Amino acid sequence: MAKYFLVRFVLRFGIVAPVQCGVKELAKMIGVSDRLVTKSLADLVGHGLLSHQAVSEGRGRPKSEYRCTPSFVAMLSEFSSSLSSPQKTVIAHLLERAALGDGRGRSLSGAADVAVFQDKMTPAERLANLRARKKSDRLSNTNRLLLAVLLTRADRFGVVSDFGSSELRKATGLSQERLRCGIDRLLNLGLIRAYVPGATSSVFFKKTKSVYFLNLHSPEMLSPKAPAVLVSVEQNPQDNCVWDQATFILESISAVPEQSFFKVRGFFVRKQERRLIYLLRSRLECYASYLLTHHWNELLIDGYHEGLLQLIKDDFPSGKRVASSDFPTDEHYSSLAQYLHNEANWVARLIQGSLVAAEFPALKLEAMDYVALPKSIASRHSTEGQRTSVAVLAFAREPGVVCAGYHVATMSEGRKIIHRHFTCAEEISKEDRYFFGLQTSPGAALVR
Repeated sequence: MAKYFLVRFVLRFGIVAPVQCGVKELAKMIGVSDRLVTKSLADLVGHGLLSHQAVSEGRGRPKSEYRCTPSFVAMLSEFSSSLSSPQKTVIAHLLERAALGDGRGRSLSGAADVAVFQDKMTPAERLANLRARKKSDRLSNTNRLLLAVLLTRADRFGVVSDFGSSELRKATGLSQERLRCGIDRLLNLGLIRAYVPGATSSVFFKKTKSVYFLNLHSPEMLSPKAPAVLVSVEQNPQDNCVWDQATFILESISAVPEQSFFKVRGFFVRKQERRLIYLLRSRLECYASYLLTHHWNELLIDGYHEGLLQLIKDDFPSGKRVASSDFPTDEHYSSLAQYLHNEANWVARLIQGSLVAAEFPALKLEAMDYVALPKSIASRHSTEGQRTSVAVLAFAREPGVVCAGYHVATMSEGRKIIHRHFTCAEEISKEDRYFFGLQTSPGAALVR
């Protein structure tokens, strides 16, 4: 928690001026307990991030003065220059909300109140308090710090794809178990829309890091430049249409596939590859996003896109490959690249067709950049028949064109289209959020 205190300290006081405050005053300003302030100050001074000196002002006990050390200021300045202005704005908003309170005299995090009174609680009261906090929608200081750290690596869509677990633990000071619990908590609150675990055991794909899809529309972050969310819902689509290409690939290994897949299908029979279906699905969605962004008008034209082929090949393990029954050869990888290209093109066509059919008013779909949400294409059976939804994040490429919020188009069996616009996810029912892929439902998060 010293890291969280340090971030709040810098946001509150800056990095230049000295700070003369007592422990209780600091605790009140930052929104944490006296005990946490005392421990954090000692840790930060001990690690050379803050300096401390006693300042005498006439009679009485000297006051404590703290300031950021020159080495920490230099390090912070270098790091700050790597962040975009929207990132800085969102991170500051997220961390400053911890001290705003909820209108009833309580910290949004709840941590300060708990710490002040926990010494007076019985064990049963502590347990009841912990359960109540877990059921609430308030963020703990630890999870607020975790989210802020993820934001430092997020792209403009809110996607974090280059933060390994060990690096994330080091940046936050969390153990593996606490990190897992923190991610689960952020998923349950909808602050992380979706999470794709990393993988190390695939024979086809190189070692991959976990991917986090942050919800930049959340009031906790309130990004000034959040992407638009486009959702197309179709009632009773064609029954013979394949909506999950990753599952189709694995379930079709014994069928007669196209020639490019014939050479590599044996590797997909293996247990470790079948366990990594989420990785295959995630990569297909990534490739489809590339096609939607760069080749919208050419999706229906047969042929290979060299840019996508290279993107696929970059996902394969590097190094010398030898002929073996256990590992694919160069010929295998070449065949697989062509096959994944064709499958990604199919996924992109499905998404494109659904978005075009939705007839979103005033949106130039061909002039937008896209990221498909996992699982971007979802299908659900109900008493009303089958419903299929497609969800993507999108930015307009034309300067000055603003496309924000949630655009939801629902098509009935008679092709009547109902358009709805929402400014935040909370305006959409939780059931629909789960179905649209805007939020991960409890228990549906992938096992890590």
